[in-house]
Amino acid sequence: MNSVKLTTLAAILLTVSLVSTSRAQPANPCGNQATAPKITSGAVISPQLAMGGIQYVAGDAVRVQVVTDGCTDLQSIQIGSVTLTPAKSSSGTLPNYYWYSSIDTQNNATAHGYLMWLGFPSIADGSTDEITVTVVRSGGTGTAAYAFPLVHVSAIQPGADAAIGIAGAEIQNMFAKALHDKFSGPNNSAVMSGTTVDYEPATLVTYIDSTGVWLSFRLKAEVTCKPIINVTGTFVLNTSSTGLSVQWVNPANANVESTWCTVIVGALADLAHYITLGLVGEAGSVGSVQQQLTQEIMSSLPDVSSVGPLLDGSTTQIGQLLVNLKVPVSLAPSVEIDVPYSAFDVSRTPMRLPPGQVVGLLANGLGMRDLIAGGPANAVLQSGPNGVPQHTSTTLSNEYTVTRTGALVDGGAQVGQLLARQPSFVARPASDFRYAPGCKLTTSAGTVFTGPPQILFGVNDTAADAQRLRAAGAPGYKVRIVFGFAGSACVSPQAVVVDR
Repeated sequence: MNSVKLTTLAAILLTVSLVSTSRAQPANPCGNQATAPKITSGAVISPQLAMGGIQYVAGDAVRVQVVTDGCTDLQSIQIGSVTLTPAKSSSGTLPNYYWYSSIDTQNNATAHGYLMWLGFPSIADGSTDEITVTVVRSGGTGTAAYAFPLVHVSAIQPGADAAIGIAGAEIQNMFAKALHDKFSGPNNSAVMSGTTVDYEPATLVTYIDSTGVWLSFRLKAEVTCKPIINVTGTFVLNTSSTGLSVQWVNPANANVESTWCTVIVGALADLAHYITLGLVGEAGSVGSVQQQLTQEIMSSLPDVSSVGPLLDGSTTQIGQLLVNLKVPVSLAPSVEIDVPYSAFDVSRTPMRLPPGQVVGLLANGLGMRDLIAGGPANAVLQSGPNGVPQHTSTTLSNEYTVTRTGALVDGGAQVGQLLARQPSFVARPASDFRYAPGCKLTTSAGTVFTGPPQILFGVNDTAADAQRLRAAGAPGYKVRIVFGFAGSACVSPQAVVVDR
């Protein structure tokens, strides 16, 4: 009996001893379970451009490294309001495209080095997400977080090799106005060398393809035989530090339809040629349309006289003239975004920018396709980032315009024109700014009252028309944001402006 009692007592004592020993053991090998974890460093490794603590990322993934003290685990990773899952899934629908993978490059009692790939949908509209990596103490409850703003862009460039886009509708309207001003007499006439010459506005045709800018129109002389002259030509633009110059691919040519009064026809052919060169220009001369194009492009661009020419040639494609620019890499890193055709009617987060940052804007693309107001049935135009006029009672018969019945975002700007909006906050309502090639915005200082500086890009249209055109495939514009290199201030119709 005594032997049994002793055995039982020994077992009880052993159990108590084991329980006491278990309770005395630390909750993690580091013995720091009661303290909050420490993040000793965090960095976005690739692929990105870092400006003022903001990470600009192109594509659908980013590589991040977070170094912590020992006995610290990853708890969660969030992009915006979405928590990433620890496995890559490229199938299904959102939010299945959100994922992460991680390896611990140190994994010892002293430190952990979590090297992570964070995956997300490929977004390129300049929207901003807050990335938050949260770590937790092993065996404890304390947490710490590494966070940074991530801006989704379509491309990152060390320098601003970009293009200013001039849509075919703008070219048409420039020639329509120039010819209207030239032939301002009765019945669109002008007296030249004693002869009245009529211009027929309905015959003006312009279009752009890979060859260049094509131009044709018709003239008629008020003489007995009323000879008709068809003027045609194709040109491209050359560039220099001082502006644009014309190079004729197919020289301006005056073709005579009626030939039975040869003398007057010959004289008119010379006049038609002279008129065309007066509009477009050639080597050694500047035409009115060429001058208008040069002024439109050069007036907003920054002064680059100290660093060499900014203009870098031009190219043409269907419906669009591209004037290329090249900024020295050392001066201006840049990012490109794809701005949807949204009259600020699509829910998107604005683009985060550093406080007090000067940025220049360069844009191109054919953002929307719509019916020409008063034009032939089913005739359409395409708008570039400078927009197109709204049809009014004073619109020229051969201008390319569109009809709108609702209220535009900015009643004083062109329809479809690119706009930049500084969102509203307590101290100030939203401010909209009109795009011009190379124009600049300067962000606010960013305070506890205003929040971080941010810009939302959109277009000038009615919400209903923007929705209609997006449904028809309107893609919006490509916009290059150039840091620290800009020209004249973007114009704002509001009394309060960002750039002061």
